[in-house]
Amino acid sequence: MLGKWLQKRDRRPIDEKESLQHSLLVTLSALAQTKDEQLAYVGIGCAVCDLYQDFDTFGARLYIEADHTYEQNQAVIELRGMISAFVNTEHECFDPEGLERTDWSAIRVQAERALNLFGFKLTALPRPIEIHPGFWNTDIQSHKLHPL
Repeated sequence: MLGKWLQKRDRRPIDEKESLQHSLLVTLSALAQTKDEQLAYVGIGCAVCDLYQDFDTFGARLYIEADHTYEQNQAVIELRGMISAFVNTEHECFDPEGLERTDWSAIRVQAERALNLFGFKLTALPRPIEIHPGFWNTDIQSHKLHPL
């Protein structure tokens, strides 16, 4: 989802590490949300797939570019393992009931724990906006994260 629709409104150059860190924090926040909030954030698509792919792309792969403490790094690694285990179970794609499973609930708890380790609290996420017919944008770079 983020990879397809990530657009920056402010065209000024931003620090790449800062951008990667921000993307990681938004993916953690998205994973920690309630089912309804996750569905609203994802919009059209499979919530589990989009949330997992966003985290895998912007969280797990790119977080090495930013500076983290050992505890933050371990929380991200643990979360990645939990998500990988969930994805490897039998769950039907596009079925929002997967977001109610106990193993997905554990992912929510771990994601919020990781978000808190980075010094931020859970807040509502931006919503996708249709900017052209059939083209949706979620402006995550402008999303304001709230410190603990």
